[in-house]
Amino acid sequence: MRRDEASRGMGSSLVLDVGTSAVKGALVTEDGEFAYVTERPLDAPTGRDGVMEQDARNWREVAREVARDVVHHATTPDRIVFTGQMQDLTLLASDGGPLRGTLLYGDVRAQQEARDVQDALGVKPLQAWTGNDQDASSLLAKVLWLKRHEPAVWTAARHVFLGAADVLAFDLTGVAACDVTTASTTGLMNLETRSPLTEDVLQSLDLSDLLTRLPRLVPGGQQVGTVTPDAATSWGLPEGTPVHVGPGDAGATTIGAGAGIPGVASIYLGTSGWLATTSLGVGDPNAGVFTLAHPTPGRYVQVAPLLTAAGNLAWFRDAVTPDVPFDDLVQGAILQARPHLVYLPYLAGERSPFRDPTIRGAFLGLTADTTQRDMAYAVLEGVAFAYRHAADALGLTSGGETEAAWVVSGGGARSAAWMQLLADVLDRPLLRLEDASNVGVRGAWHATRLALGIVPDASLADAGEPVTPRDVPAEEKAARIARYQAFLAATQALRPVYAAWSGER
Repeated sequence: MRRDEASRGMGSSLVLDVGTSAVKGALVTEDGEFAYVTERPLDAPTGRDGVMEQDARNWREVAREVARDVVHHATTPDRIVFTGQMQDLTLLASDGGPLRGTLLYGDVRAQQEARDVQDALGVKPLQAWTGNDQDASSLLAKVLWLKRHEPAVWTAARHVFLGAADVLAFDLTGVAACDVTTASTTGLMNLETRSPLTEDVLQSLDLSDLLTRLPRLVPGGQQVGTVTPDAATSWGLPEGTPVHVGPGDAGATTIGAGAGIPGVASIYLGTSGWLATTSLGVGDPNAGVFTLAHPTPGRYVQVAPLLTAAGNLAWFRDAVTPDVPFDDLVQGAILQARPHLVYLPYLAGERSPFRDPTIRGAFLGLTADTTQRDMAYAVLEGVAFAYRHAADALGLTSGGETEAAWVVSGGGARSAAWMQLLADVLDRPLLRLEDASNVGVRGAWHATRLALGIVPDASLADAGEPVTPRDVPAEEKAARIARYQAFLAATQALRPVYAAWSGER
């Protein structure tokens, strides 16, 4: 039977986060404590040459295992909350089974279809409707590709899902719903109205039959249904348990890092990275900014993603100083280097604040007396410069100690010395999260509290270690500013060089 929520409040929540490599499950108490956390690996995506697919049946199997594990080791939850990877195309038949592998966010085989979409609708109108550039990763292009190349599959499709969370919520409830954060990554949603693109727009692409197959769009965190009798048996969860679709992973991570309200930003410093903030307006897609719908109407999540962040340091260590531990490498560079080099951290191209798949990394200013530590320092500073560049694209100006701290998570945040350098470059106080591994889960849980009216907004305080910009001598600050200006100039100057060279590499 359905539980009496009025007397129980929010209760405990089973939060399931469906990534690309694993499903994480956490039992979060009403007070926000993590009573139990577990994780199970997923089958790796398959494909090459622009193809990237994953089996949604594996999502379901692994998520059920995780749910049963949480119930076994913790307790039966009062509600279930989903978050996960976004911008995925999953087609289900009328019986709820997947008709083919899911085309993941990184699947870019639909190059011709992306050009056809742009030709039919225009780049600027697409940006105006969706808030973002639309390329081969867009679900507009993916759907068009599938309808052209696999017409029988398209004809058999009853439901078209846009992310991993909505597929699993459907399996539990039989209700087709998707959060607006995930939908805003797909090119299928009007960002201002938070509704699907209109029939006349889709008709111009011969896709008007898509509308009846799309899920209902809801704010992240909203309840979409309850556990059905069949799902109760297969998942090991009580029938009637409320099920919520939280914001997709980027939105959940932003909220979980405490950046769910304007004025705060979050930095993720992993192998790749991003800078994200909540705003009252749409970002500039021409500056490499991705704009997503926030769970709160009238607010947006602006994201500037970096293709390679801390991965630059991993490359340098493996290629140049393989026997030196990361901590020693960073400490030695910070304490003993002679800062005079500029490093461009574009080992795999870049997405923000410009989109360029051909640009690559570079050292500038090498001399006969340059040392390994000098180069390591340049790598650390070059990554920090990339975040500074992203902050400029997002319109986030530096303001020194009086401004709100930006929250930092990811493996790179473990280095106190690198965090100090990052704070100095950004001229901004930072906060290193204590529990960075569960940021997305916490954000999905908090968005559910917001949807239930338990909290008034998406603000979420985080515990961590504060890092304040140092008060450095004027000449040191001037030298760093000069290196940053050289970083910007070298990036622009080398882009056409790499573009011309790309065909020969």
